[in-house]
Amino acid sequence: MEFSPADFTEIESKYRPQYWPGAEGFERPYSDAIAYGNMSFIKSFEKWKGRKPFLANNVRPCLPYPKLIHRLSTRARGRLAINSEFGDGWKVTSINGDILVAVRERPKREVVKFTHEKLREMFPKPKQPKRPMSDYKYEMQLLAEEAAEEQHGKDFYSLSQAEQDRIYKRAMLDWHDKQAERAELLEDR
Repeated sequence: MEFSPADFTEIESKYRPQYWPGAEGFERPYSDAIAYGNMSFIKSFEKWKGRKPFLANNVRPCLPYPKLIHRLSTRARGRLAINSEFGDGWKVTSINGDILVAVRERPKREVVKFTHEKLREMFPKPKQPKRPMSDYKYEMQLLAEEAAEEQHGKDFYSLSQAEQDRIYKRAMLDWHDKQAERAELLEDR
């Protein structure tokens, strides 16, 4: 299901958003959208809340029905929502504005309030391993992620879909140019 950036603002103005999703508000559907990758819902919700995405490493999204046989894999880096697990045993318990509260049970129970800055400090974006040149999709993705950081100072996945597409297409052209140059160098030998 596609959402426009203004959908939650419209829902709030026309309906009773606190009534329909229950006590959790839209946090539960937001968590589901993250788990299943519905970026239009995620972007619309974050705009409505005025929330920057909380990002961390080794993220395991919360499943809507945890007793299902299939499991979502751990993501090297991703958005956090209530009940998401991340890092080395942290679990998100609440999000309020620019503060995310998480608990870790081991080695001893610890409850921490994370800001965006503290998450970036404790869980910096992981370095990408070198891959063989034949993995062209991976190479283009790396180029796109680097371009997003350089041009916008943001994580590639926090950009709008249109901006991601624009940057990825540019990365694809750059990658093809590099391959053409490489082929010319090999021919000259």
